Amino acid sequence: MPKKHLALFFAIFFISTLAFASSATILGGSINYTSRTMEIDIAYPVLIDGTNKKAIQKINNTIKRDIDNSYNYFLEYRKHYIPKGRPGFQGNVSYVIEMNEKDLLSLTITYYEYTGGAHGISEQIGYTFELSSGNRLFLKDLFKTDYPYNDILKEQVVQEIVQNSSDYFQDAKDHVLENDFSFGSFYLKPNNLVVYFGVYDIAPYYLGSPEFIIPKEILSEGLIIDF
Repeated sequence: MPKKHLALFFAIFFISTLAFASSATILGGSINYTSRTMEIDIAYPVLIDGTNKKAIQKINNTIKRDIDNSYNYFLEYRKHYIPKGRPGFQGNVSYVIEMNEKDLLSLTITYYEYTGGAHGISEQIGYTFELSSGNRLFLKDLFKTDYPYNDILKEQVVQEIVQNSSDYFQDAKDHVLENDFSFGSFYLKPNNLVVYFGVYDIAPYYLGSPEFIIPKEILSEGLIIDF
């Protein structure tokens, strides 16, 4: 093979390997339980390949710990709060992979329970990991130490609430301004940061967990991690 072609081959191979190493291979795991009084249906991600085995195992352990806690919570609820002979409890866990590239894995897991009445209650949890280390990243980890990301995020969220005020509670703006985003609820999409609030925090139930998409360009001066 000519030297020029050989060099090109190795360049393409290196770039392809680097691209592959910056993402993870993910399969789905599940836990199911059905009885006369309850039904549990849990789905969660399982990483089987990535930048290194220790990091992948660390991420899997973090996710599985929370999944196991939710399963045990559902079982305890049945034991202590469901009257004998009363059916109807449902526990459900689902997930969405929001980003899996650039050495970052970001996903949301939604925990849902129905105990009777008009509707159930759900909670969405965002998880963002650095694939090469297995470390879970919090919002503050994305920015330079002195960067005022809290103020910028609040400004963006409040602006959207004001523009669509009929969708939100009257005190939604105050709730946002009082919020500290340092360890806040967020996830990443390519080129976007998404912050969100819990059910009933700032809006009626039908809006679920209100989400606010913040383009990366707005935050670019303070970012130390690229997404």
